[in-house]
Amino acid sequence: ILTKAFDEVVAHKLALVDELIERGTEVLFIDFFRNGGWSPAYEYVEPVGAEYRRQHGVEPPLDPTDPVWCRHVATYVTRFMRAVRQRFDASGRRIELWAGIPDIAPVGDQNLRSVAADWQQWVADGLLDALVINYVRWDAKDPWNSTRALCGEVKRVVDGRCRVLCPVRAYDYGGYGMPSYQQATELSQDQITTKLMRLAWDSGAAGVSLECVDYNNYQPATRQAMKALAEGECRWAKTD
Repeated sequence: ILTKAFDEVVAHKLALVDELIERGTEVLFIDFFRNGGWSPAYEYVEPVGAEYRRQHGVEPPLDPTDPVWCRHVATYVTRFMRAVRQRFDASGRRIELWAGIPDIAPVGDQNLRSVAADWQQWVADGLLDALVINYVRWDAKDPWNSTRALCGEVKRVVDGRCRVLCPVRAYDYGGYGMPSYQQATELSQDQITTKLMRLAWDSGAAGVSLECVDYNNYQPATRQAMKALAEGECRWAKTD
């Protein structure tokens, strides 16, 4: 993510966006889960501090999780997301902007504290075509009902203003992935995947998101189960 407070940094990143547009990209997915450890704690730089002092009349708080500080930092991220959206809209082509948000539910301000991702504002402003749920904090005592309820909470906030994709996470970084489901339910990976895909389908999600980072992180039986569902009872429509 890196700081968006310096015009030179923003110009460089937007130049990369322009290059993607020229190369014919159809979707840009910005994943806030894989952020390199960045958080509002890294934004104690002069432009951000100066603007904070101008707006609030005091020095920035020493606590980087202070909600006023985090919302201030989030305005720089939102400004960048808005600039990307404007470039896509001006391209004359349909180019979609997707964002992946970790720890998204229960819905609160935790995303502002961790990655300054004001996703609710982005949805309200029409910046996103799709919101990808990286994970929700489901309850190990009731994994399936709590997962369904929390993903439903996100969908209610979105209220049809963009598509929502539910997670089928092969990893467990931060918890709440398939290894945690396995521990809570003693089901196999393919059984868990089947439940998560059906849950997403029943909730009206636009699809599921996978973490295809390492070779064979989804076992053969899991891939077969996903394929059968995607070609059968969970046949999500392809987007244009």
